Amino acid sequence: MTASIVHDEITDHLADLERFARWLVGPGHGVEAQDLVQDCVERALVRADQFEPGTNLRTWLMTMMRNIFLSRKRHDQVKRRYAERQKQAPVPTQAPSQFVHVMLGETSRALAALSDQEAETIRYLVIQEQPHIALAKHHNVPLGTIKSRLSRTRAKLRTSLGVNNDEAFGPLAA
Repeated sequence: MTASIVHDEITDHLADLERFARWLVGPGHGVEAQDLVQDCVERALVRADQFEPGTNLRTWLMTMMRNIFLSRKRHDQVKRRYAERQKQAPVPTQAPSQFVHVMLGETSRALAALSDQEAETIRYLVIQEQPHIALAKHHNVPLGTIKSRLSRTRAKLRTSLGVNNDEAFGPLAA
């Protein structure tokens, strides 16, 4: 019964929720306000059984929205402090080992030996970590073509570097 009250009457309070969300986030943050309303409505629907009949639904929703907003602000503040500490922390550096130095040189030569199409595939999908679908759309080819092209190019690089498929090479593996 309680859940049906929330489900039936929540739309009556959407305009109030939108105004309150805009007031909380401030001017110029319309998308953030919309997200806040959506999260509040979602939480209200999920927790509809916690609403007590006879109490003010609008007040319950506004309290929920305020709590969501404050939780986000605290979470953002923690993330900012963590990021700031990470920026100020010294980055441990170490000269590359001879193995890494040689492997990088061999990898550079192997990449240089690739065709333009193969090099673009590796550069775009592996180095820049762009989505496969974007490259497929750019070349107007099916997604499967890009995936098989990447697979063949990686195999070619492994062969030219003398690396077996089952050999663990960490971040240097193609």
